[in-house]
Amino acid sequence: MYPYIHAVQTLLWSENLDELKPTGRLVETVEEQWDQFREQAEALGFDAEEHRATAYNSAEGDAWDHAAHDWILTRNGHGCGFWDGDWAEPFASKLTALCKQAGPLEAFDCEEGFACLMY
Repeated sequence: MYPYIHAVQTLLWSENLDELKPTGRLVETVEEQWDQFREQAEALGFDAEEHRATAYNSAEGDAWDHAAHDWILTRNGHGCGFWDGDWAEPFASKLTALCKQAGPLEAFDCEEGFACLMY
């Protein structure tokens, strides 16, 4: 799976919109912002496989998919994310700071059966 797709799924799930289909603009925006975040993370020396501190269920995706999940949760200030112990320091703190700088990504039910990104 492409990590940005995992991020879209996490965003909809975290907003209780997981029964809705994301609009194309929502997917495009998440993909663009994920790519930017990943570039910033890699510039810091972060590698999701190398810096994962805990085991994960590979049936739910690879380490980058799990990073995309935590990227959404951290940006939106949910109860878990990069800071919850699954990622090695100092990267957990650095990735959390990048997420906080970017601000939240929020979605809403914009039309029957679809979720849109809130701007």
